[in-house]
Amino acid sequence: MSLVAEGVSVRYGGLSAIDGVSFTLGPGEIVGLIGPNGAGKTTLINVLSGFQKPSAGEVRLDERRFDGATPDAFARAGIARTFQAVRLFKGLSVSENLEVSLVANGLSRRRARERAKALLAEFLPGDRGGVPAAALTYGEERNVGIARALALEPSYLLLDEPAAGMAAVEVKDLRSDCPHPRRLRLRHPRR
Repeated sequence: MSLVAEGVSVRYGGLSAIDGVSFTLGPGEIVGLIGPNGAGKTTLINVLSGFQKPSAGEVRLDERRFDGATPDAFARAGIARTFQAVRLFKGLSVSENLEVSLVANGLSRRRARERAKALLAEFLPGDRGGVPAAALTYGEERNVGIARALALEPSYLLLDEPAAGMAAVEVKDLRSDCPHPRRLRLRHPRR
């Protein structure tokens, strides 16, 4: 299953946020998107996850077109993402934050609870599932955001600046807490 962007552009009035982006991501590939603030990285992730409709171009998963589809359609198809600004439900416990996305995507409450517990064991040290999300440190919030995206067992995981704002020790912990840490390989997108 390949995730394909072909000629994707996003314009806001006369401003071009991204212009003619094309690439193909294959299963198991790890790709980094690097650029300065305002280069369009988040805009591209928004397009690839249904949070932004492209002005031009198309997004495909295998041969099925997804440009303009809703975020939940992208999620059901196997594309999960994190956000630069962590978006946890502060009034819920850590475990409930994971369970919400799992139940919304078709798991029973019991299965969602089991899956949340397993993910939290990997991403949040100690028994912290019952802790209110509002009590987490910034680094812990970032870890829960990644765990929440992984809870859906996606084919593609889009991480929007997963270590932004973290202290060096938190970045090190994030890397070591990942269930399958790998060295980040960078490549240039196809032109």
